Amino acid sequence: MRIGSGGFGEVYKGMLPDKTTVAGKQEFCTEIAVIGNIHHVNLVKLRGFCVQGSKRLLVYEFMNRGSLDRPLFATVGSLVLEWGERVEIALGTLWGLAYVHGGCDHKIIHCDVKSENILLGDHSQVKISDFGLSKLLAPEQSTLFTTMRGTRGYLAPEWLTNSAISDRTDVYSYGMVLLEIVHGRKNCVIVRHTDDADLGGRGKI
Repeated sequence: MRIGSGGFGEVYKGMLPDKTTVAGKQEFCTEIAVIGNIHHVNLVKLRGFCVQGSKRLLVYEFMNRGSLDRPLFATVGSLVLEWGERVEIALGTLWGLAYVHGGCDHKIIHCDVKSENILLGDHSQVKISDFGLSKLLAPEQSTLFTTMRGTRGYLAPEWLTNSAISDRTDVYSYGMVLLEIVHGRKNCVIVRHTDDADLGGRGKI
């Protein structure tokens, strides 16, 4: 059953022979190289992968509440997040980023931190997902990319000025997520039939 999409492919819900519910995604080498060797309570767990001909699939633990954007931008009903939970989500995301930036063997720049890539589970579980755009760096290294990565509304200025990308790029995107957590609305809304998009009431792009 299709339940969403990531930076490189569709996401499906499935079940293992032991009845464990999992999420499968059709992207491969980059994400295996990155998340296959790291383990943290605030990072989604890669349970395995499979290859059949030209078809490739990553298998992750299933987060039953889906991505943060669903309850965050809900206007009514049980999906709306209480303030206490918003704080827990902000902290969980922060701890996950702190780990990939400085707690593992190689610094990992996620490159696409956004509410859609923060997954929620039971008991205030918060996990960062979708490492398909990420980059492995040495501890003090920064890098230049030939193509822009990420999502409008979360992009750091470095992407727009062809400057070196570092962990600060993720920190900027995390700050944009924090604004969404506080305001409960998207930072970037595309306005149809005009050249402007609203940046949370704080500017135009």
